[in-house]
Amino acid sequence: MRHFITGFEFSKDDIAFKIELPLTLDDLTPIMKWDDEAYCANDHLLTPAQIHAIEIVSGMEIPKHFDLYLTCERSN
Repeated sequence: MRHFITGFEFSKDDIAFKIELPLTLDDLTPIMKWDDEAYCANDHLLTPAQIHAIEIVSGMEIPKHFDLYLTCERSN
């Protein structure tokens, strides 16, 4: 499973960017507070605290002036 941060301009449906995260499900589960692995298949609007935690764990800087979602794609 591959995880991405997808950014949308505020109040628009067009994707501004999509960044693949170098994180595993085990990395993201405590950040997202998932208690069931099935939740990771959904898109999740990220809170500022979740964005900050993802930046710390991944070592990445994520653009902030967007609506940010955590999304996933199943790997083949």
